[in-house]
Amino acid sequence: MPQEGPLDPGAVDESLARIRTFTGADRFSCTSWLLDPVLQIELPASNIAAFARRFDLVLPDHPSGEDGAEAAARFVFRRPLAEVLDPASVVPRTSLERLVAGRLRAGSGWTQPVGVLRPA
Repeated sequence: MPQEGPLDPGAVDESLARIRTFTGADRFSCTSWLLDPVLQIELPASNIAAFARRFDLVLPDHPSGEDGAEAAARFVFRRPLAEVLDPASVVPRTSLERLVAGRLRAGSGWTQPVGVLRPA
């Protein structure tokens, strides 16, 4: 998947096609805060929500090695959670940043579900 940029469906499709060609695999799994159902509810028209809808959640409350809150803070703000919790340190500008910072600062956090990619 693209590490930076808008995570648009076309870029995701290209990444999946390349990995299918390279590995021959037709099933993939993903463990990520990007699959947290809150994103689909709060930002339903976003590319992140479209990405998450590609997956069937198999372990919605999976305890991964990294905390979902820390993963969200590092992905969205490129900073550790402790810095994101400080309103003087991070000022959210986009709808995603406002959602992530708001939940983190409210103590709501993020899950890191495991999803299996639906076949193409």
